[in-house]
Amino acid sequence: NVLGPRANWVCINDPVMGGNSFSQNFYNNGTATQVFSGNVSTRNNGGFCSSWLSIHPSIDLSRYDGIYIDAVALEATTFGMMLRDIDCGANGVYFYHTFSAAPVGSPSFKRTYIPFSTMKPMWRGQFVDHKPLAKSVIIQLGLMSTKDFIVGDFELYIKEIGKYKD
Repeated sequence: NVLGPRANWVCINDPVMGGNSFSQNFYNNGTATQVFSGNVSTRNNGGFCSSWLSIHPSIDLSRYDGIYIDAVALEATTFGMMLRDIDCGANGVYFYHTFSAAPVGSPSFKRTYIPFSTMKPMWRGQFVDHKPLAKSVIIQLGLMSTKDFIVGDFELYIKEIGKYKD
């Protein structure tokens, strides 16, 4: 599990490209959840919020088949999960896959499994050709909310992010 009060998430939103979206990522001790929240705006050609956790030293996930996330959202919607290996860190490419979060008030946090084999390389929101994810040297994990799935306020509550083997 990569969550906890000492995790240093950094939000990178569309104002880097002229947009008006904003987000924050913090640990809520009361609920023992990581909270990724904000507002996706399409003003000024905007439309995304992201939050990244740098992992130093890198972690080796080569013995695993994927990652999972236990999460609920303010309302049912789709988010993106992202990973970067050491090579991606140099060129801005990330490996991406979407997941659906159940709404708050659901009986429990929904566990979603994301196989590494389904994660596709992207650069600035576009799919690109890139060598496969180097699972042995993962240096960043990210979350994303985009205008493709939500415009306006969002809140994602995360209990756990981990690795799994089939």
